[in-house]
Amino acid sequence: MKDARRLGLIKKYKKERKLGRLYLFLFFFFVGYHKIDELQFYYSGIALKDLTFISPLFLPPIFLILAWIKYKKIHLKVKSSSSYRWFINFRSLFIIFFLFLIVYGVLIGNPPFFIFTEIWIYLIVILCMLIGHYDAVWEDIYKPLVILFWIFFIPVFLGTFIPRLSLIESGAADYLIEKQGFLTGTGTLAYDLYPILDFFPIVFILSVIRKRFDLWKILGLCTILGYLGFQIFFQKRAPSIRGLTYIVVILITLQLIQPSLVRFLKLAIPVILGFVLLTSLISIDGLVKRLNKSGEDKSRQTEVSILLSQLNPVELMVGRGLGGYFILGKANSKFSLGDYEVKEGVRGKINLHIGFFYPILKGGIIFLLLTLSFSLPIMYRWLDKRWMMNKYNFTAYNILIVIFLYQFIEGPFSSGVTFLGVLFGMCWSKVATSTNQFLLREQILS
Repeated sequence: MKDARRLGLIKKYKKERKLGRLYLFLFFFFVGYHKIDELQFYYSGIALKDLTFISPLFLPPIFLILAWIKYKKIHLKVKSSSSYRWFINFRSLFIIFFLFLIVYGVLIGNPPFFIFTEIWIYLIVILCMLIGHYDAVWEDIYKPLVILFWIFFIPVFLGTFIPRLSLIESGAADYLIEKQGFLTGTGTLAYDLYPILDFFPIVFILSVIRKRFDLWKILGLCTILGYLGFQIFFQKRAPSIRGLTYIVVILITLQLIQPSLVRFLKLAIPVILGFVLLTSLISIDGLVKRLNKSGEDKSRQTEVSILLSQLNPVELMVGRGLGGYFILGKANSKFSLGDYEVKEGVRGKINLHIGFFYPILKGGIIFLLLTLSFSLPIMYRWLDKRWMMNKYNFTAYNILIVIFLYQFIEGPFSSGVTFLGVLFGMCWSKVATSTNQFLLREQILS
């Protein structure tokens, strides 16, 4: 009887895990599905929300909550650690302050639409912080994300031949094509679509350390070539360098935990050959020119200085709440920083190009410190060789190092770049979790 009951429980937990995996797949799928709306509209004139009657963005949080319930049910916490208890405490403070920023934003009259969009992305980040510490989650999303990356790759590629909808509606597309014979990469619809590929680091790094050399590994390794190809085409400086930085960081951390010249060469040589192949297909001249001019472009620093000059002492501490914005004024016409009508008769911005200062706008120095606190473990985790030997810990650690560094020069996660928020949430949680802190119940019963 005991054996039958045990086998029944194992079967039940495996079924729950399959459902959890399905919900995770649907979460990633519907985030991408929402972004492809523009391509669908271009070809058919019908928006996806017209077909589904509700915005596809209502669905991802639901699927993520369902996945969290399933994975929480099939895992058992077997031990605790000081780093994880510290993470739980700061996560609770983060959630409480997030709720305060919602109320604060509503009370001071911030635009409701922007409050809602920021609630949405922070909800995704918080849910990913809840689910990211389970090894089973990282294991289960690997193959689905390999498939989704190449599925999403197709509409992004198609979008490189189509002007952005905003340019079509304003007539600017025809003017630019007539003037120079082509549109720049940033003028194509693909530029609006490419954030659906932002989850590629999970697939790429897990493929690098995958021992079995099979089709999954090949497709996973090639994700970085696909991602870099688009960034070079768009002449995006930081994303292009960020993609290359993943490779450098992985090579360094692998040597730190298991020094091996042979393994180093096995990774470095394919990388060099892949980059040579990529640059033979896509010209890097435009990107190189933009990189050479990087020192001359002070627009992003100007944007930050304008923000800080408008914050009073109280706002410097607690920000302007969710939906909070600042006014660019004449600086926008001078630097083309991209303001828009945040509410009737008011032009401003609810975000910044330099993501490091985004929390200050929303929640001041308090919110900035809370956000930075989650990345602190990257300073010491590499010293724990046993922890780093876990492939999911290794993946999260390398991702967090890179995205943390590049938030000093890149924009923040938002509803437009959801998968960046997913990476932060899952990696924050994983780097705070000790090895084998959570075990699958079916493994315990076996």
